[in-house]
Amino acid sequence: MAGKLESTQQIGSPDNMMWPIPPVARVAWAAIWLVFLGYPIADILGAGYSPTKAVIAWICLVAFASTYLFAMWICLSLVPRVATGVLLLPLAALYVEGIGLALIFRGQWSGILVYCGVCAGWTLRWRFLVPVLFALGAFMVVSGALLHYDWADLGFLSFLTVALGFTMLAFRRLIATVIELRTARAEVARLAISDERLRISRDVHDILGHSLSVIALKAQVARRLMHSDPDAAAAAIGDVESVARESLAEVRTMVTGYRQRSLADELQGARDVLDAAGIEFAVTRDNAVPPAPVDSLLAWTVREGVTNVLRHSRAHHCEVSLEESNGGFTVAIVDDGVGGVANAGGSGLHGLRERVGAAGGHLEAGPGERGGFRLQAYVPRAAT
Repeated sequence: MAGKLESTQQIGSPDNMMWPIPPVARVAWAAIWLVFLGYPIADILGAGYSPTKAVIAWICLVAFASTYLFAMWICLSLVPRVATGVLLLPLAALYVEGIGLALIFRGQWSGILVYCGVCAGWTLRWRFLVPVLFALGAFMVVSGALLHYDWADLGFLSFLTVALGFTMLAFRRLIATVIELRTARAEVARLAISDERLRISRDVHDILGHSLSVIALKAQVARRLMHSDPDAAAAAIGDVESVARESLAEVRTMVTGYRQRSLADELQGARDVLDAAGIEFAVTRDNAVPPAPVDSLLAWTVREGVTNVLRHSRAHHCEVSLEESNGGFTVAIVDDGVGGVANAGGSGLHGLRERVGAAGGHLEAGPGERGGFRLQAYVPRAAT
């Protein structure tokens, strides 16, 4: 139970509840779209600009690219939220610069309006983005027609500007959905922990509440009768001892019930917790039914293996296989995570190795054949 609680707490940790886009990813995502600067650059280099006009064009192009990168840095840092108020000023400046440069330099400069569509998709809400993108596309078509642009290039750039704007909106909503799912998963894990604690508290109260009340009452009776009726006081003390022993037995039974879960329970618990962690889980087993002592050891092995997968592996897939062979049962837990050192392990694996060894079996732990980590235990059928 403790292992399950610890692994569930790790799943619902605050680090997993938010997923801001890191600075390097922001820069990389914004920079890849700089490829469309090839349109105005080709115009500067091949349209016969005068030296003065070329210098001015280069300055304007650098200023536009700087505005675009700044606007994208702002809007990407807000994901999954959208820009509001003064945070919309970089987008407005980008539109003013883009439209102005497209009208002043003409030629292939209309290609820079693609940046306006991309930035708007990351910045605006759906109801504002739709009219903005279609207005931008209409402006490109109308201005291109009036300036006698080639219709093939004009149609391609207009479509690309609008399509990329909606594509960026889809990416933003996808990231927001992933963040919401992670937050929901953390909440589910937190509620699972809370339910487990409530169950334990109810069991403890049901077992000890009445017994402790009887012990307290009998102790009071013994104290009052200690001088006036020693025999009755001794009988009351005997009742206290008897109730205490019964309570101790009940507590041991309760703890044993927590500690000794069946293999089927552990497999189901592993499936639940790995699904919550986003790790694919598969079970392969034959129809053999292990006897109770073997079943308990196999359950412990599954619990320890799944706990290690959750804590250390950073895996995407985990598989448990169970088969009967050589007069015993073999269970293996394999993941595709970062792997580990052969026969390494903390106190959990050390304790499990002692348990399995005491039953006449053996435990192996180390890197898997195809990477990741493999934990395998063999327990003979005659284990007790």
